[in-house]
Amino acid sequence: MRLAFLPALIAFVAPCAFLSGCSLFGGEEKSTLNEVDVLFSSIETVQVESTVSKERSRAALELLETLARPDFAGNAPQTYSSFVAAIDASEKQAAKLSESVEPMKESAEEVFQQWTKDLEAIGNTRLRAQSHVRMEETRARYEAVLTAAATAQVTYDAFNADLHDHALFLGHDFNRSAVSAIASEVAALAERSKDLDQRLDACDAAARRYVEAAALHGQLTAAKPGAQPDASATAQAAPAPAKPAADPAPKKPVSTLPPRADGQSAPSDPAPKN
Repeated sequence: MRLAFLPALIAFVAPCAFLSGCSLFGGEEKSTLNEVDVLFSSIETVQVESTVSKERSRAALELLETLARPDFAGNAPQTYSSFVAAIDASEKQAAKLSESVEPMKESAEEVFQQWTKDLEAIGNTRLRAQSHVRMEETRARYEAVLTAAATAQVTYDAFNADLHDHALFLGHDFNRSAVSAIASEVAALAERSKDLDQRLDACDAAARRYVEAAALHGQLTAAKPGAQPDASATAQAAPAPAKPAADPAPKKPVSTLPPRADGQSAPSDPAPKN
Protein backbone atom coordinates (compact mmCIF):
# COMPACT_ATOMS: atom_id res chain seq x y z
CA MET A 1 0.00 0.00 0.00
CA ARG A 2 2.74 2.42 0.96
CA LEU A 3 4.84 1.44 -2.09
CA ALA A 4 1.88 2.11 -4.36
CA PHE A 5 1.36 5.53 -2.84
CA LEU A 6 5.03 6.61 -3.19
CA PRO A 7 5.14 7.01 -7.01
CA ALA A 8 1.99 9.11 -6.90
CA LEU A 9 3.52 11.36 -4.24
CA ILE A 10 6.71 11.81 -6.27
CA ALA A 11 4.69 12.60 -9.39
CA PHE A 12 2.88 15.35 -7.49
CA VAL A 13 5.86 16.89 -5.67
CA ALA A 14 8.36 16.97 -8.56
CA PRO A 15 6.45 19.44 -10.78
CA CYS A 16 5.83 21.69 -7.77
CA ALA A 17 9.53 21.75 -6.94
CA PHE A 18 10.37 22.52 -10.56
CA LEU A 19 7.90 25.42 -10.69
CA SER A 20 9.18 26.73 -7.37
CA GLY A 21 12.74 26.67 -8.68
CA CYS A 22 11.76 28.58 -11.80
CA SER A 23 10.00 31.23 -9.73
CA LEU A 24 13.00 31.58 -7.41
CA PHE A 25 15.41 31.94 -10.35
CA GLY A 26 13.23 34.65 -11.88
CA GLY A 27 13.09 36.40 -8.52
CA GLU A 28 16.89 36.33 -8.21
CA GLU A 29 17.33 37.82 -11.66
CA LYS A 30 14.86 40.55 -10.85
CA SER A 31 16.48 41.33 -7.49
CA THR A 32 19.98 41.59 -8.98
CA LEU A 33 18.78 44.06 -11.61
CA ASN A 34 17.05 46.02 -8.87
CA GLU A 35 20.32 46.14 -6.93
CA VAL A 36 22.08 47.46 -10.02
CA ASP A 37 19.45 50.19 -10.26
CA VAL A 38 19.81 51.00 -6.54
CA LEU A 39 23.56 51.44 -6.98
CA PHE A 40 22.92 53.63 -10.00
CA SER A 41 20.51 55.82 -8.03
CA SER A 42 22.87 56.10 -5.07
CA ILE A 43 25.68 57.31 -7.34
CA GLU A 44 23.30 59.84 -8.86
CA THR A 45 22.64 61.08 -5.32
CA VAL A 46 26.36 61.51 -4.69
CA GLN A 47 26.60 63.51 -7.89
CA VAL A 48 23.77 65.82 -6.83
CA GLU A 49 25.15 66.31 -3.33
CA SER A 50 28.60 67.19 -4.67
CA THR A 51 27.07 69.88 -6.89
CA VAL A 52 25.04 71.35 -4.03
CA SER A 53 28.11 71.25 -1.77
CA LYS A 54 29.97 73.46 -4.20
CA GLU A 55 27.13 75.99 -4.13
CA ARG A 56 26.88 76.04 -0.32
CA SER A 57 30.62 76.48 0.23
CA ARG A 58 30.81 79.30 -2.29
CA ALA A 59 27.87 81.13 -0.70
CA ALA A 60 29.56 81.10 2.72
CA LEU A 61 32.91 82.25 1.33
CA GLU A 62 31.30 85.13 -0.57
CA LEU A 63 29.72 86.44 2.63
CA LEU A 64 33.05 86.23 4.43
CA GLU A 65 34.73 88.15 1.63
CA THR A 66 31.99 90.77 1.86
CA LEU A 67 32.58 91.21 5.58
CA ALA A 68 36.36 91.39 5.10
CA ARG A 69 36.34 94.09 2.43
CA PRO A 70 38.14 97.28 3.59
CA ASP A 71 35.31 99.38 2.14
CA PHE A 72 32.49 97.37 3.74
CA ALA A 73 29.62 99.77 4.48
CA GLY A 74 26.67 97.44 5.03
CA ASN A 75 24.74 96.32 8.06
CA ALA A 76 27.42 94.48 10.05
CA PRO A 77 25.17 92.45 12.42
CA GLN A 78 22.81 91.42 9.63
CA THR A 79 25.61 90.41 7.24
CA TYR A 80 27.41 88.54 10.00
CA SER A 81 24.20 86.64 10.85
CA SER A 82 23.84 85.69 7.18
CA PHE A 83 27.45 84.50 7.20
CA VAL A 84 26.85 82.29 10.25
CA ALA A 85 23.68 80.88 8.64
CA ALA A 86 25.60 80.13 5.45
CA ILE A 87 28.24 78.24 7.44
CA ASP A 88 25.52 76.20 9.12
CA ALA A 89 23.99 75.37 5.72
CA SER A 90 27.40 74.39 4.37
CA GLU A 91 28.11 72.11 7.35
CA LYS A 92 24.72 70.42 6.97
CA GLN A 93 25.42 69.92 3.28
CA ALA A 94 28.79 68.33 4.08
CA ALA A 95 26.93 65.88 6.34
CA LYS A 96 24.50 65.07 3.51
CA LEU A 97 27.41 64.41 1.15
CA SER A 98 28.95 62.07 3.69
CA GLU A 99 25.64 60.29 4.31
CA SER A 100 25.13 59.71 0.58
CA VAL A 101 28.36 57.69 0.30
CA GLU A 102 27.50 54.89 2.73
CA PRO A 103 24.41 53.61 0.83
CA MET A 104 26.49 53.67 -2.33
CA LYS A 105 29.16 51.48 -0.70
CA GLU A 106 26.59 49.01 0.59
CA SER A 107 24.88 48.70 -2.81
CA ALA A 108 28.21 48.32 -4.60
CA GLU A 109 29.28 45.50 -2.29
CA GLU A 110 26.09 43.56 -3.00
CA VAL A 111 26.21 44.20 -6.75
CA PHE A 112 29.82 43.15 -7.30
CA GLN A 113 29.60 40.20 -4.94
CA GLN A 114 26.58 38.81 -6.81
CA TRP A 115 28.10 39.63 -10.20
CA THR A 116 31.26 37.69 -9.31
CA LYS A 117 29.17 34.75 -8.15
CA ASP A 118 27.04 34.74 -11.30
CA LEU A 119 30.12 34.79 -13.53
CA GLU A 120 30.88 31.23 -12.44
CA ALA A 121 27.45 30.11 -13.65
CA ILE A 122 27.92 31.37 -17.22
CA GLY A 123 28.78 28.35 -19.36
CA ASN A 124 29.59 30.27 -22.53
CA THR A 125 33.29 31.16 -22.21
CA ARG A 126 33.05 34.19 -24.49
CA LEU A 127 30.11 35.65 -22.58
CA ARG A 128 31.83 34.92 -19.28
CA ALA A 129 35.00 36.69 -20.42
CA GLN A 130 33.05 39.70 -21.69
CA SER A 131 31.04 39.91 -18.48
CA HIS A 132 34.23 39.74 -16.41
CA VAL A 133 35.84 42.59 -18.37
CA ARG A 134 32.72 44.73 -18.07
CA MET A 135 32.46 44.02 -14.36
CA GLU A 136 36.03 45.20 -13.81
CA GLU A 137 35.38 48.33 -15.87
CA THR A 138 32.24 49.06 -13.87
CA ARG A 139 34.09 48.45 -10.62
CA ALA A 140 36.85 50.86 -11.69
CA ARG A 141 34.28 53.58 -12.43
CA TYR A 142 32.63 53.00 -9.06
CA GLU A 143 35.95 53.13 -7.20
CA ALA A 144 36.75 56.40 -8.98
CA VAL A 145 33.52 57.86 -7.56
CA LEU A 146 34.30 56.52 -4.10
CA THR A 147 37.85 57.92 -4.10
CA ALA A 148 36.76 61.31 -5.44
CA ALA A 149 33.95 61.57 -2.89
CA ALA A 150 36.27 60.70 0.01
CA THR A 151 38.87 63.25 -1.08
CA ALA A 152 36.25 65.95 -1.54
CA GLN A 153 34.72 65.16 1.86
CA VAL A 154 38.00 65.65 3.73
CA THR A 155 38.65 68.96 1.94
CA TYR A 156 35.07 70.13 2.49
CA ASP A 157 35.12 69.42 6.23
CA ALA A 158 38.43 71.28 6.62
CA PHE A 159 37.04 74.22 4.64
CA ASN A 160 33.94 74.44 6.83
CA ALA A 161 36.15 74.33 9.92
CA ASP A 162 38.11 77.32 8.62
CA LEU A 163 34.89 79.21 7.93
CA HIS A 164 33.74 78.49 11.47
CA ASP A 165 37.02 79.81 12.88
CA HIS A 166 36.59 83.08 10.97
CA ALA A 167 33.05 83.43 12.30
CA LEU A 168 34.27 82.98 15.86
CA PHE A 169 37.02 85.55 15.33
CA LEU A 170 34.74 88.20 13.84
CA GLY A 171 31.95 87.50 16.33
CA HIS A 172 33.94 89.26 19.08
CA ASP A 173 36.23 91.57 17.15
CA PHE A 174 34.71 93.06 13.99
CA ASN A 175 36.34 96.39 13.29
CA ARG A 176 38.68 97.88 10.71
CA SER A 177 41.90 96.69 12.34
CA ALA A 178 40.48 93.19 12.94
CA VAL A 179 39.46 92.91 9.29
CA SER A 180 42.92 94.04 8.23
CA ALA A 181 44.50 91.45 10.52
CA ILE A 182 42.70 88.53 8.85
CA ALA A 183 42.99 89.75 5.26
CA SER A 184 45.72 87.23 4.42
CA GLU A 185 43.74 84.39 6.05
CA VAL A 186 40.67 85.23 3.98
CA ALA A 187 42.76 85.29 0.81
CA ALA A 188 44.26 81.89 1.69
CA LEU A 189 40.80 80.49 2.35
CA ALA A 190 39.68 81.71 -1.07
CA GLU A 191 42.55 79.73 -2.62
CA ARG A 192 41.54 76.64 -0.67
CA SER A 193 38.03 77.16 -1.98
CA LYS A 194 39.36 76.72 -5.52
CA ASP A 195 40.93 73.43 -4.50
CA LEU A 196 37.64 72.34 -2.94
CA ASP A 197 35.77 73.25 -6.14
CA GLN A 198 38.17 71.11 -8.16
CA ARG A 199 37.69 68.12 -5.87
CA LEU A 200 33.91 68.47 -5.89
CA ASP A 201 33.99 68.82 -9.67
CA ALA A 202 36.08 65.64 -9.86
CA CYS A 203 33.49 63.82 -7.76
CA ASP A 204 30.69 65.11 -9.97
CA ALA A 205 32.56 64.08 -13.14
CA ALA A 206 33.34 60.59 -11.84
CA ALA A 207 29.71 60.05 -10.86
CA ARG A 208 28.54 61.36 -14.22
CA ARG A 209 30.82 58.93 -16.06
CA TYR A 210 29.39 56.04 -14.06
CA VAL A 211 25.81 57.16 -14.66
CA GLU A 212 26.32 57.53 -18.41
CA ALA A 213 27.96 54.10 -18.68
CA ALA A 214 25.78 52.07 -16.29
CA ALA A 215 22.28 53.45 -16.85
CA LEU A 216 19.76 50.69 -17.47
CA HIS A 217 18.78 50.29 -21.10
CA GLY A 218 16.18 52.94 -21.91
CA GLN A 219 16.93 55.23 -18.97
CA LEU A 220 19.10 57.68 -20.91
CA THR A 221 17.88 59.20 -24.15
CA ALA A 222 20.66 60.75 -26.20
CA ALA A 223 19.73 63.48 -28.66
CA LYS A 224 21.03 62.98 -32.19
CA PRO A 225 23.78 65.51 -32.97
CA GLY A 226 22.93 68.03 -35.67
CA ALA A 227 19.26 67.12 -35.70
CA GLN A 228 17.20 69.61 -37.68
CA PRO A 229 13.58 70.49 -36.91
CA ASP A 230 10.93 68.83 -39.06
CA ALA A 231 10.24 71.03 -42.06
CA SER A 232 6.63 69.88 -42.34
CA ALA A 233 6.00 70.66 -38.68
CA THR A 234 7.57 74.08 -39.15
CA ALA A 235 5.41 74.71 -42.18
CA GLN A 236 2.31 73.72 -40.26
CA ALA A 237 3.27 75.93 -37.35
CA ALA A 238 3.92 78.98 -39.57
CA PRO A 239 0.88 81.28 -39.77
CA ALA A 240 -0.84 81.62 -43.15
CA PRO A 241 -0.18 84.93 -44.94
CA ALA A 242 -2.88 87.48 -44.43
CA LYS A 243 -5.18 88.04 -47.40
CA PRO A 244 -5.09 91.56 -48.86
CA ALA A 245 -8.11 93.61 -48.01
CA ALA A 246 -10.64 93.84 -50.81
CA ASP A 247 -11.09 97.21 -52.52
CA PRO A 248 -14.21 98.96 -51.28
CA ALA A 249 -17.16 98.94 -53.72
CA PRO A 250 -17.63 102.23 -55.54
CA LYS A 251 -20.29 104.41 -53.98
CA LYS A 252 -23.42 105.10 -56.03
CA PRO A 253 -23.74 108.79 -56.88
CA VAL A 254 -26.47 110.51 -54.93
CA SER A 255 -28.26 113.59 -56.28
CA THR A 256 -28.14 116.69 -54.17
CA LEU A 257 -30.50 118.80 -56.40
CA PRO A 258 -33.84 119.98 -55.01
CA PRO A 259 -37.01 118.23 -56.31
CA ARG A 260 -38.60 119.67 -59.50
CA ALA A 261 -41.82 121.55 -59.36
CA ASP A 262 -43.63 119.08 -61.73
CA GLY A 263 -43.14 116.28 -59.21
CA GLN A 264 -40.56 114.33 -61.22
CA SER A 265 -37.36 113.30 -59.58
CA ALA A 266 -34.25 115.27 -60.18
CA PRO A 267 -31.80 113.78 -62.64
CA SER A 268 -28.88 111.94 -61.14
CA ASP A 269 -25.33 113.21 -61.43
CA PRO A 270 -23.68 112.27 -64.67
CA ALA A 271 -21.48 109.20 -64.54
CA PRO A 272 -17.78 109.99 -64.34
CA LYS A 273 -15.91 109.82 -67.62
CA ASN A 274 -13.21 107.20 -67.99
